[in-house]
Amino acid sequence: MLNFNKVKINKKVILLKPEVPGTTIGAGLIYKGKRFITHNNLPVNKSALETFVNWQKVLLFLSVIALLIGFIISPSFSAIILIAVLTSAYFIDLVFTFYILQRSLHTPHEYTFRKKDFKQIDESELPIYSVLCPFYKEASVLPQFIEAIEKIDWPKDKLDIILLLEEDDRETLDVAQSMSLPSYFRIIVVPDSLPKTKPKACNLGLAYAKGKFLVVYDAEDKPDPMQLKKAYLVFASAEDNVVCLQSKLNYYNSDQNLLTQLFTAEYSLWFDLILPGLQSIEAPIPLGGTSNHFKVDILRELGGWDPFNVTEDCDLGTRIFKAGFKTSIIDSTTYEEANSKPKSWLKQRSRWIKGYIQTYLVHTRNPIVFVSDFGVYAFIFQLIIGMRMIFMVINPILWLMTLSYFILGPIVAPTIESLYPAPVYYIAVFCLVFGNFMYFYNYMLGSAKRNLWHLVKYVFFIPFYWAMASVSASIAIYQLVIKPHYWEKTEHGLHLATVDNEHLDYRKFLPVDILFKFLTYGIFLMGSIKFFLTKNLLEVVELFTSLPSSRKASIGKYNILIFNWRDNKHIWAGGAEVYVHEIAKRLVKQGNSVTLFCGWDGKSKRNGKVNGINVIRRGGFYTMYPIALIYYILKLRGKYDLVIDCENGIPFFTPLYVGIPKILIIHHVHQEVFRKHLKFPLSQIAVFLESKLMPVLYRNCPIITISNSSKEDIIGHGWAKSENIDIVTPAIDLSSYEPKPKTPYPSFVYLGRLMPWKNIDVAITAFAKICNKYPTSKLTIAGFGESFPMLTKLVKKLKIENNVIFSGWVDEATKVMLFAQSWTAIQPSSFEGWGITVIEANACGTPVIASDIKGLRDSVINNRTGILFPVREIETLAEAMDKLIVNESYRAYLSEESYKWARNFTWEYSTYQFEKIINNYLKKIEFLPAYNYLQNRS
Repeated sequence: MLNFNKVKINKKVILLKPEVPGTTIGAGLIYKGKRFITHNNLPVNKSALETFVNWQKVLLFLSVIALLIGFIISPSFSAIILIAVLTSAYFIDLVFTFYILQRSLHTPHEYTFRKKDFKQIDESELPIYSVLCPFYKEASVLPQFIEAIEKIDWPKDKLDIILLLEEDDRETLDVAQSMSLPSYFRIIVVPDSLPKTKPKACNLGLAYAKGKFLVVYDAEDKPDPMQLKKAYLVFASAEDNVVCLQSKLNYYNSDQNLLTQLFTAEYSLWFDLILPGLQSIEAPIPLGGTSNHFKVDILRELGGWDPFNVTEDCDLGTRIFKAGFKTSIIDSTTYEEANSKPKSWLKQRSRWIKGYIQTYLVHTRNPIVFVSDFGVYAFIFQLIIGMRMIFMVINPILWLMTLSYFILGPIVAPTIESLYPAPVYYIAVFCLVFGNFMYFYNYMLGSAKRNLWHLVKYVFFIPFYWAMASVSASIAIYQLVIKPHYWEKTEHGLHLATVDNEHLDYRKFLPVDILFKFLTYGIFLMGSIKFFLTKNLLEVVELFTSLPSSRKASIGKYNILIFNWRDNKHIWAGGAEVYVHEIAKRLVKQGNSVTLFCGWDGKSKRNGKVNGINVIRRGGFYTMYPIALIYYILKLRGKYDLVIDCENGIPFFTPLYVGIPKILIIHHVHQEVFRKHLKFPLSQIAVFLESKLMPVLYRNCPIITISNSSKEDIIGHGWAKSENIDIVTPAIDLSSYEPKPKTPYPSFVYLGRLMPWKNIDVAITAFAKICNKYPTSKLTIAGFGESFPMLTKLVKKLKIENNVIFSGWVDEATKVMLFAQSWTAIQPSSFEGWGITVIEANACGTPVIASDIKGLRDSVINNRTGILFPVREIETLAEAMDKLIVNESYRAYLSEESYKWARNFTWEYSTYQFEKIINNYLKKIEFLPAYNYLQNRS
């Protein structure tokens, strides 16, 4: 049992005394109510227990605020300053890297050995050498590891091999205990406790270590058999302040695939060139995660490893330097397993980057002391640890700018050039040309020095590797905030599958094969890449260009800005887009000025006029929400009297950044749509945003919805009070619709998006039953969406291909014709706010069979304008379809009543109601249109 004797150190932390007096076994702390067993005595202020200290939080917050203010006041000037700073940082890093490379090539300081050096060792005088081997869920590689360790050339009676196995890892424990381990192996079970990290296990191993020296090996390692003796020779001959030795690391599965080849090239550069160069200038050495050799007494004095830092080796290397000790590189290699799966690689790299950021934050908690004590080395620390992490995040933005400059040419070149004053421009070009050449060349040099000449040709694929690193950096930043101490476990043993299957020989892929595949995929993806660049980079570039001017509102009218997910020209436009467009164009006719900010589908013009509406199309499926915020702050603020925020499941959260009056439009509640049709965690996020955050932010905003059912639903969820909600129903242009002769055969039509919640599969399955009874029947499905492939397969499976017509999107004339000639329209959706297509069908004298759900109950009068059936009940739907076929008089009655019902819904009346709500709201808050305000002041 652990001895939880407590010692209070401050308001946040309570230290727990060790279980065994005089050791660190069981030592730990309580932080924010959580108990952590760390098995070490490292002071809290030197650990990553807290990610940010207070002044770092304040500085980060003020920096973000300053950046935002700068871009609000002067976007172009702020962008120029930011680019100048980043370009200078890249240039400094380039010069420093070039200097380190030259030092490494011309004055290497790593320790090398001759055969006669080993012959002079008197094995009787060798001390005990402890080897820490932390394992977690590594049962598959344990036999390989035991075999590799047994090859170490060191007297077995002076070896202290400690297998550190986690208490909750029964599989590895069972395998280890079932093996006949040599007598110099010990199994120490690490009690299950927080934090669940490798350094925590190593601290326990350090407490139990018997040796004068100690080394850490990972589960998949195959160390140089002479490595311990090499380390011993260096410790015996080097200065006393050399307390740590880093062996070189490389990979034994370098040719498994392209990823392992690039990983090997990276390691060859880092351990064979960069680290020896850093040693040559006596800079801090970020240790590798394995094959670090230590003087045990100094390591204990330093407090061991930080159990809260997920790249504990980098942190320990920095602490060694700051304590006045040195780390040296020795010419001995431990071969590891290169991660061969991209997903696993991303997890591993994100942990490393997160740990580097933790190390940076910990060691810059007292920056003034750091600089005064270490001078230029504090600056080098910034370059090695800090800036490299920042570059990984910034790189994709600069890559996109560079690629777009050459690919998109005249579209973006003038704007990009304006952001680079002459001095910055020349430095940037130098970094682009010489810098990229040098970085490529460095990887080639590293591979060549390691005699891995066959890897040189693969270095040309390194940009893809850098892109993966940027992705992992984003993951790292996310985890740093959400779960800073979470240890993203690296998956080992992936190479064993290729060893066991002889037919998988990755060496067979010649460079020409890979190049051919690369070119093939490159040509195939070029269109997509150009589209991606056009769609996403232009969002940034066009922030620095002017928007087309729009007509101002007439006297007594309003300048209105509408935020909607899409416009009616969007390829995925639906009823919500028709609703917004029809009302907006009539508001314009009444003298108002209307601007619609919406998403861009990559096909329509990014700016345009449609029926007098000024349309600004920016962003994609998700990105348009943050882009809307940025555009409002930088481009649209101060130009409008009213903002209409359209909630298509998720609103634009305009109360956070819009200070003028706002009206929220909710077509229908999306909670069930999110739960049933979005994957976790998107479903939970969307549910939270709509049900928790939206009601709080919009509590003072009037709400417009489109049906009584939607109003009741909003009230039922407790999102708003009845008096704050008005109903403006969708409508149609009656002049475009009229009854026409029906087809001589039973005909049905569905018109709308083909989405899962629309339940078109239910309509098809029910229609298949009708086909068995009435073989000449036809079902036309007009529209497109993500369910299209599934629906075509269903039709083929039911063998009704000759009876079902997929017409895709249709124009207005075709839509009217389909509604007019069909006997019945089908609307089987699970979620609708109203259903404009219902009224459109009715206006053609066509009744509608619809799901008995909120929204459709408002637009369909059961047994008068159509038939309501329980949602997704195929048999009931089939019966309703059959009834309308058989009972001609009933069908005629529904048709006549449908036509009468549709005459109640005109866009002119809906717009009148909408404008009335606007006027009443603005009068209620005593809001004066900007134009009138200026007139009254003159």
